[in-house]
This record gives sequence, C-alpha cells and structure tokens, in this order.
Amino acid sequence: MLIRSGYYSSSSTLTDNNITINLAYGVRAKSTWIEFDEDTTKSVTVPDEFRYGVVKNTNTSTLYTSFSSAISAANTNNVLNVWAWTYNENVVVNKGITLIGNSTATAIINGGNGDYSIEVKSDGVTIKNLTLNGASDSLLYAGNYDNLNVENVVMTSSSSNYGIYFDKTSDTTITSVTVNDTDRKSVYITDGDTITFKNS
Repeated sequence: MLIRSGYYSSSSTLTDNNITINLAYGVRAKSTWIEFDEDTTKSVTVPDEFRYGVVKNTNTSTLYTSFSSAISAANTNNVLNVWAWTYNENVVVNKGITLIGNSTATAIINGGNGDYSIEVKSDGVTIKNLTLNGASDSLLYAGNYDNLNVENVVMTSSSSNYGIYFDKTSDTTITSVTVNDTDRKSVYITDGDTITFKNS
C-alpha cells in the first residue's frame, strides 16, 4: 500500500507520523507500526496463522498451520491445541500425543476424499473437543494400538462407511462421542479388547 501520513503545526513542513496496524481474527491478534518519512510503498504481511487454522503445541508454544507439521515436530506426551477452523486434512497421529480442539462447534477436521479424517498409529493418543466429517472409510480409525482416549467428539458424514473403526485396538475409552449419518455403521470393531463406551 502507498501511504503518507503527517500533520502541519504552524509550519509548512510536514511532520511525519507513525501508523499502527492492528490485525485480529478470533483469539489471534497482533499490533505493528510503520514509520512513513517519505513517499514510499510499505508492505504489511499477514501471518499465516491469521489466514489459516492454527495448531499450537502448548509445550513449546509453537504455532503450526497444519496437523502434519505440528505432529511431525511434536514429542510424545505433547499437547496440541486445535484452534477454531475447518482443517481439510487426513490427520495421521503416529505419536502418543493429545489433540484438544477449541470446541466441537468450531474445531473441525474434514477428511474430504481420503480414507480417514483421523488415523491413529500410536499407543497413548488422546483426542478431545473436535468434529470429524468427510472421509470415505472411517472418520476415526485405529489399528493394533492401545490406550486411546476419545472424548467429546462429534462425527458426521454420509460419505463415510463408519464413524469409528477399531481393528485389534485395546484398552480404549470413548466418552461423550456422537456419531451421526454414516453410510453403514456408527461403530465397527474387529478383534478389539477392553473398549469402554461412556455416555456415547
């Protein structure tokens, strides 16, 4: 943008101003200032986290704009806070981490044409406060892993065969999970062991 800002105070000389720019989207906010001391073009770059969804590693305070980058950088037992957005990704969780959305109304993972919205490929995964939709096979799939905890998750997709598909999954707790409008079954379990459903 091309801007010149200033004022005249009992003089023919223009006194330059600083211009403060405030950027905000939801809980995201940033303030920056630019000094204009001549006719010139100044660039203002809007950070990616203001234009896309954000996944924040609460252990390192690092922001990521995709699940894949956030999970790749995470360590076991890290907590990833999923900010309000619709994330068009097929999320693969291959580490024992926690995913916590802002709320089921605003933190949404859309698996699109992929097999799964979330595929769990690790022991010790926790998933909370998310909505899952899209996907062709299952909204949430887990194979031969244990200690999976899913809480307060909404799953809705007429294009998906199953809401939850567990294949040899064990020692798992599902709490306050709602599955709607899947093509075949809400829950499909093969050779599962010690899977507990509460208020679901």
